[in-house]
Amino acid sequence: MVGIESSDSAEMEVSPPPPPCYEDLYSNPFYLAQSDNSFLSVIEFKLTNDNYLLWSESMEVALRTKNKMGFFLGMIQVPSLIDPSYGTWDRVNGTVVCWIRNSVSEDIVPSLRNIRILQKLGLTEIQV
Repeated sequence: MVGIESSDSAEMEVSPPPPPCYEDLYSNPFYLAQSDNSFLSVIEFKLTNDNYLLWSESMEVALRTKNKMGFFLGMIQVPSLIDPSYGTWDRVNGTVVCWIRNSVSEDIVPSLRNIRILQKLGLTEIQV
């Protein structure tokens, strides 16, 4: 806004522009950046029978950095199939599942199938 102090003064007072209006997309757990795809490896090594502690710490940091830990812990609930947000939830949850599968050695991948069975029985919160 431009305003004049007085009719006697030739100086004009200029108000600063309003702050930019933007939403912090990274704080939205449903946000996927262009580089967030299902082929992504979010950590540099795969889970083996010998490195679970290091793997789990690294995976937790990676998922927290991408604001996706809520999907892994089941804190972001599955919407009803008729809820308009279901498609978004399904896409992001599927991406997180792919990141986890991509970070697991081939001999451990079959064990992940058991998680789906446990989830269907209501015995785990992980949404695979």
